[in-house]
Amino acid sequence: MHLNIKLTIIASLLFAFFPLQADAQDLQLGLPIQCEPEDGCLIWQYVDQSPDDKYFDYKCSIQSYDGHKGTDFRVTYPAMQKGVPVLASAQGKVLGTRNNMRDVFVDDIGVQAVNGKECGNGLVLDHGNGWHTQYCHLKQGSVMAETGDIIQKGQQIGLVGLSGKTSFPHVHFSVKKNQKVVDPFDPDNEASCKPSSITLWEDRAHPVLAYLERPIVGIGFKGQQISISEVRKGLEKESNGSQQDPVILLYAEIANIHEGDRIQLTIFDPEGKVFQQNISKPFDRKKAVYRTYLGKKRRVAWMKGRYRGVVSVKAKTGEMISTDSAFLQID
Repeated sequence: MHLNIKLTIIASLLFAFFPLQADAQDLQLGLPIQCEPEDGCLIWQYVDQSPDDKYFDYKCSIQSYDGHKGTDFRVTYPAMQKGVPVLASAQGKVLGTRNNMRDVFVDDIGVQAVNGKECGNGLVLDHGNGWHTQYCHLKQGSVMAETGDIIQKGQQIGLVGLSGKTSFPHVHFSVKKNQKVVDPFDPDNEASCKPSSITLWEDRAHPVLAYLERPIVGIGFKGQQISISEVRKGLEKESNGSQQDPVILLYAEIANIHEGDRIQLTIFDPEGKVFQQNISKPFDRKKAVYRTYLGKKRRVAWMKGRYRGVVSVKAKTGEMISTDSAFLQID
């Protein structure tokens, strides 16, 4: 999410809008997060490369938003509750911290509640030679450093949280040189729409750094209708239900929908037959996140067995972009 820590001790470090052309040899970055596949760990949004009020990421795609100055490493809500470590990407000196903001979806409290503290809990590191990194939206009380501390590369500095101006658990990781934003995936700001020959990442092949198109960030069954807030708090791919549940519903949450995309939801019954299906109309505009569901109300007792739900995203060309499944066991 967009950030702007307004601590007086680091006021001079506020990020400028435009990315900087930089020599990537000055700094090599480790991952700012330690997460596993079951944590739902992925990059949701990248640095905005556009110089105007439009936006695009380093691949000239839409996985960003206007003025976004960092890289968002997302995890699921259950993973956040369990605890996902945030790591220093390089050795540095702590310039400032915040550690007392609660973890809450900003949609539930309003953006005015975090005005001037959009970064939430976090810290800024000075790596020398004009380089700084910033880590935002950490869990309340988890920041493990004080101003003036020397932090080693890979050292844990906190936990992923939901503090500040954010609608999903993540660490917003920002890089700056000489007070200018640098995209670690494209430090020379080429936005060539092709993989950059130079990045700031030490291990550019790490799975967490993979560029995912239209990721399905949540999918799962429920035996009753739930709120958007509950969907955001996480869906389980394996669920259990009862023959007397009032409904069978398949929920899905998909990121970075493109214009012209279609989303297909299908539920198969325990015999492998189509239980319910829906194919959306082509989207008339891009969407940062889209939540949807499909299901039926109960008329008689549900058939016992294992139900399968499938969510797929197809481009306007018909190409399958992403797909995922969830399962429901009725006993």
